[in-house]
Amino acid sequence: MNKSELHENILQVLTALCRVANKAAMDAYNTATDDENVAENKYDTLGLEASYLAQGQAQRVAECEADLAVFRQLEPRLFERSSRWLSVPW
Repeated sequence: MNKSELHENILQVLTALCRVANKAAMDAYNTATDDENVAENKYDTLGLEASYLAQGQAQRVAECEADLAVFRQLEPRLFERSSRWLSVPW
């Protein structure tokens, strides 16, 4: 197994997930701030619901970017046969 290639593939997937999350957050933000979603009466909650969705999507983006930043810091490494990780009986 080529760990560097696997690491790069995972980075590409995480980056794509961040792009999707960013697009969803922007769509939710645009919906929440659209003039057509201003409440017309106390029962009209579309704008409020859209703002909750935008907040959740923004949190999703923050978590996705944090995951990506942590994974970028990882470096694939090879383990020797004598490594204690390979000698564990499980």
